[in-house]
Amino acid sequence: MQILATAGLGLAAYFWIRQLDGAQLGRALAQAKPLPLVLVAFVALGCVAWKAAFWHFALSTLRPVPFRALLRYAIAATVGSILAPARAGDAFRVWILHRRHDVPLPATLTVVGLEKLGDVGALVLLVAPLPWLVPELPAAARPWLLGLSGVPVAAGVAIAVVRRHPRWSRLSVFAGLRVFDRASPLLLALGSILMAWLFDLAAIELVLHAVGAKPTLGAGLMVLLLVNLAIAVPLTPGNAGAHELGSAVALKMMGVEAEIATAFALLYHGLNTIPVLVVGFVDARRLLAAGGGRIEGGERDGGAAFPMSARRPRAPFGTEAESSGWRSPANRHSIAGSKPISWPSEALLARHPRCHARRAVPAVARLFPPGYVPGR
Repeated sequence: MQILATAGLGLAAYFWIRQLDGAQLGRALAQAKPLPLVLVAFVALGCVAWKAAFWHFALSTLRPVPFRALLRYAIAATVGSILAPARAGDAFRVWILHRRHDVPLPATLTVVGLEKLGDVGALVLLVAPLPWLVPELPAAARPWLLGLSGVPVAAGVAIAVVRRHPRWSRLSVFAGLRVFDRASPLLLALGSILMAWLFDLAAIELVLHAVGAKPTLGAGLMVLLLVNLAIAVPLTPGNAGAHELGSAVALKMMGVEAEIATAFALLYHGLNTIPVLVVGFVDARRLLAAGGGRIEGGERDGGAAFPMSARRPRAPFGTEAESSGWRSPANRHSIAGSKPISWPSEALLARHPRCHARRAVPAVARLFPPGYVPGR
């Protein structure tokens, strides 16, 4: 099936290229305004940063991971998805989070699913005004928009049913649904996804301005919709070909000349790909060369500046010791100094499998007398 789909993509690209005037396409590329294109490169990196912010907020309820580390992983995952087919970057992020931060597989898969649902929801929210902004939109496309909006609704209903079911909610495979326990991080995570899509829309409008096309909201939303429909099923590394065809066909439907639409497609995809490759290639090689050594914070990850031997242990994911015990808010000192520092109990440390921490944490705790209040 994939071979047939790839052959169909190649055939569509062949017929599209046949209608182009090479000289006019070259002039459109040469006359593109440089300043908007430079801004697009920074906007593309901003999209990756917002995706990293999503992971930071989503994992804060399950396994907090520093934003700096997640930004590195997001860039490396994007590089992996560009260079390899079938979104290999998503598999890399699942692996690196489990290997270096002990994030359980159910938690990571839940966040991956939440990211995809957030992407669908943000796309539906943004393209909802298309029937009014683009009167020439084919009537056959409107039922598809309505059906697309039902995906996040159906997923939300399914999640609510699983969380309320007395037996299903206790299965380890659904342990990652704890991400929905706290509304604030969840809303911040979904807001980060929406910001990433708004940055993508801004990049489209900047490239339209750069190639001399009219940067209307309707044209930007049409490109956003058709590009994401074209790359929904990855066929080639970096979605080469499908991405360009989606944006070029969208602009052709809006009355833009084929050569201008093709110049836009090449610049838009290139500027969304090359800056991330340049920034992430060296760092991605470092991550792979490190072999995924476990780091649960610390200076190398951008987390707390504690040495590895003095890092506080974690209880197994989803256990009572993790959700209560020393990780509970009652055992964390406040910034204002209204509560004394409370350290993990000896009984909890004695049960923890990482025996090196049984001596390290009490040693750090002895530096502070009982009842010590920060700032006093």
